[in-house]
Amino acid sequence: MNQVMISNLMMQIGNHTNAKIEENMLRHMILNSLRSYKVKFGAEYGNIVIACDGSDCWRKEYFPY
Repeated sequence: MNQVMISNLMMQIGNHTNAKIEENMLRHMILNSLRSYKVKFGAEYGNIVIACDGSDCWRKEYFPY
């Protein structure tokens, strides 16, 4: 989920250094991305599971990078 959000944020900002982030548009872009993944992969894999890591992620114990 983090990568989906970051990629959509970067698409909205583009090459601008002082771009104003429009929250509603960003939300729309993220949900639209998730919807497109469901359309593209839903028949083969089923429902989407959204996974988000917190700041204290257990995976860093096994692979800190």
